[in-house]
Amino acid sequence: MLGPLEIIVEGRARSPGGSTQRALVAILLLNTGRVVPVRELIGALWEDPPETALGQVQTRVWRLRTLLNGGEAQGGENRPVLVTRPGGYLLQVERDALDFARFEDGVGRARALIAEAGTEAARAAAADLLEESLALWRGPAFSDVDVAAVRSAAAALEELRLLAVEERMEAALALGRHRDVVPELQDWVARHPFNERLRGQLMLALYRSERQAEALETYRDGHRLIVAELGVEPQRPLQDLHRDMLLSASRLDRPEAGLAPPPPGAARPRRPRELPPDIAGFTGRAAVVEQMAGLLSAPGAVPAVAVVSGRAGTGKTAVAVHVAHRIQERFPDGQFFVDLRGLDRSPVDASVVLARLLHRLGVEDGGDTADLSERSALYRAHMADRRVLLVLDNAGSEAQIRPLLPGGHGCAVIVTGRRRFGGLENAHSFDLDVLTEDEAVELLVRTVGPDRAGPRSAARRIVQLCGRLPLAIRVAGARLRGRPHWRLSRLVDLLADERHRLDTLHAGDMGVRASVALSYEGIDERAARLFRLLGVLEAPTFAGWVAGPLLGVPDERAEELMETLVEARLIDVAHVDGDSGAVRYRIHDLLRLYARDRAAAEESAGSLDAALRRAFGRFLFMAEQAQARLPGGTAPEWGATPRVPLPEEELRHLMADPMAWFESERQTLVAVCDQLCARGLDELAWELCCCAGRFLGGRWHADVWLGVNRKALEVVRRAGNRLGEAHLLRSLGEHHLDLDRYPEATQCAEGAAEIFTELGSPGCAAHARATAALAHARTGRLGTALRTLRRTLAVFTELGDRGGAARALRTLGLVHGDLGRYDAALDCYRQSLDLFTELGDRMGEALVVRHLGALYLTVGNLDAAGPLLARSLDAFRECGDDVGEGFTLVHLGALYGARGDKDAAHRALARALEIFVAVGDRYGRALTLHHLGTRYAEEGKTVCAGDCLDQAARIWSDIGVSLWEARTRQARDEL
Repeated sequence: MLGPLEIIVEGRARSPGGSTQRALVAILLLNTGRVVPVRELIGALWEDPPETALGQVQTRVWRLRTLLNGGEAQGGENRPVLVTRPGGYLLQVERDALDFARFEDGVGRARALIAEAGTEAARAAAADLLEESLALWRGPAFSDVDVAAVRSAAAALEELRLLAVEERMEAALALGRHRDVVPELQDWVARHPFNERLRGQLMLALYRSERQAEALETYRDGHRLIVAELGVEPQRPLQDLHRDMLLSASRLDRPEAGLAPPPPGAARPRRPRELPPDIAGFTGRAAVVEQMAGLLSAPGAVPAVAVVSGRAGTGKTAVAVHVAHRIQERFPDGQFFVDLRGLDRSPVDASVVLARLLHRLGVEDGGDTADLSERSALYRAHMADRRVLLVLDNAGSEAQIRPLLPGGHGCAVIVTGRRRFGGLENAHSFDLDVLTEDEAVELLVRTVGPDRAGPRSAARRIVQLCGRLPLAIRVAGARLRGRPHWRLSRLVDLLADERHRLDTLHAGDMGVRASVALSYEGIDERAARLFRLLGVLEAPTFAGWVAGPLLGVPDERAEELMETLVEARLIDVAHVDGDSGAVRYRIHDLLRLYARDRAAAEESAGSLDAALRRAFGRFLFMAEQAQARLPGGTAPEWGATPRVPLPEEELRHLMADPMAWFESERQTLVAVCDQLCARGLDELAWELCCCAGRFLGGRWHADVWLGVNRKALEVVRRAGNRLGEAHLLRSLGEHHLDLDRYPEATQCAEGAAEIFTELGSPGCAAHARATAALAHARTGRLGTALRTLRRTLAVFTELGDRGGAARALRTLGLVHGDLGRYDAALDCYRQSLDLFTELGDRMGEALVVRHLGALYLTVGNLDAAGPLLARSLDAFRECGDDVGEGFTLVHLGALYGARGDKDAAHRALARALEIFVAVGDRYGRALTLHHLGTRYAEEGKTVCAGDCLDQAARIWSDIGVSLWEARTRQARDEL
């Protein structure tokens, strides 16, 4: 290590191999005793790793293991051992087998002799030890290895070597060996002309060797060089030495211990204690504090580095300082705290920080080295034997942090910053989010005092309005402390006003707005504009594809800006889909308010409106595409709203599972529809509501979606948008039908049909009347249903609407079946099935096949019914239609009962009842209870049968299904 890389096995020097092999050996040697991950090796060995990188590392490790074993299968006694560990490799080497370790130990023993004994013999022994240790060097450290990670370590080793040289020269001068060291000092000064300590030692050696003129010339050479290159005068100790030589001061003549002037640059032991005060009443983050304290206190081969990241106001500095105070006793050589001001317009340069740290360590000339790498190496050398804790607060980038990391394994570093600093080697990340509600309330209580914290309901409301953000909670508490006459309800009222919430969250020099502004002002204008526009979009979460439309730029450019906002911690990643990898984002409530403030200040009303309309057009396009990809779905062009398409390849990827897409966007679609209504965008509102209604109008989300549709209906009516009103009434009719609300379904559907007729849209009117007809059929008005369906079928046939005709025929089959016209029902079902098959509508096919199976079951043709019902069940399960599956199971239960398989019948009916109860389908629940009642009756279990039939009859009565109510009551009377 101390020179060209060399491996000696059984007394014979062996070549480590080519440049990459040497680099691998060097990295493992520098990490002796630590598992080096394979990914770390690959990153260190290649700037642009080849595809074969993993295989090359494995091959080179095998070669190294063979080399270390001297050709034997296993390493011999005291030989280095290279061990494979999960994910990496561990090199185990005895300390005395490393030349650097022997050098370090020798220097350490010499320093101990100098410090503890003042005799000439002790000084002589120390000088000899230093000479022996330096003799281990065969040239610059790792001189034949050229990779960045090793170059950095080599620079630190060279600095340690230089310190040892200085200490040896000082010992030799104290022993009167000035003549012996002149040639060597001249060589070292030539190599390190800015090192004032070496130059002063050379001057003193020359002076004592009766070469005063040369000593003075050595000073003048150094003075000229330092002034010309660095623009400063030499340090005071060197100037004093020069003055004493001019005056022939007598003290320079005696080569006794302690008479040599303090060498320039010599370190004076200091133990800085610079941590800010711990946070009084520190609350929460217990798991993070424990993990960080354990990491930073544990011994290791490299300094422990903990990175505390998070958005503005999450309490990163508070956590760092709290942990630092907790573990400070483990770092007796000092604790530093440096504010890097990474988010300021002029962050602190790493070189400036190094100069300050060196000064605090007692290195007076630490700032004279202009080169950052040299200054960093000098800093690491002085930290090498110390146990120091370093807190780097408000870091801005890896480039700002990396030169400040010490090399000594006894040190530890805590870094705070809004970014995660993923490029920082050997760092452990601790990312802070908001507090839990209980932690947030406890923080407020501790901030204002327990006597001011009641009632708890008001305290909980305050922390909710603060978004559970620690900074916001502390500011809220500070306002309450400063106004002892305020009740908590007063602050709740102020915070509830979104327009002025950020103004309320300001107290003294603390404020949420100012804290967020640092992040906002640190990003470029494109990203800043995206942040502003995202704040105006009222979506709880959002996908990356909203960015392009908001900005009016291509999607691939805009989505990269989304990641810029994530890195700046202005938005967060809310979820990453495990299958598609699609990312969803969110904005914290307080950051959203800040974004809206900036949008109001920096965007015109016209630009905001245009951006939102483009984004809404993208939502409409996506909802249409997903709806069209659902089983049986279509994508009609209802209105005139411009759609904003997505590139086809990305669209296919996102729509691989359209039902999953709808589920991921459910809350966002509801919020967007609400925003459309609030902004009075009637055309967009009705189109998006109707398009997304097939998914969002289902029983799982019915109440919320009905509320949204009613709002949209009010908007279109105020705008006089009759087409939108008709479509929304039709959509509402279908939702009410699904919810077994038949009077409401009939009213909405017939109202839609009247408006469509008025607007000259017979096809849409026919679809609305078909919905009304199904409601009539469910409630026993079979004649009305039959007449309506015959008229609608004629319209669909005339218009060539095969989908409408297929649905009308399916419902006609149901009506004929209820009237006992089984042949007519069979004919309708067959025609309907043919049309659905032609259209490729799997859901439509599954429904008709189920009806066919139920019809055959009614007429007693069990052999025909079984395969049809089984086919239907498979199709519904494949489509993920639980309700369709439930109705099919009801018929299968009846089929199994008719075959005498009562266990299978009960299993099918129990599963159907479970589904209908879960989704809230009252029609399906009543039908299942009816069949369970008849099943129990056939088994002679009259009590169970009566209970099931009574429940079913009550449900039929409640939802107005008179035909089935009569059938159920008849079955009850027959018990």
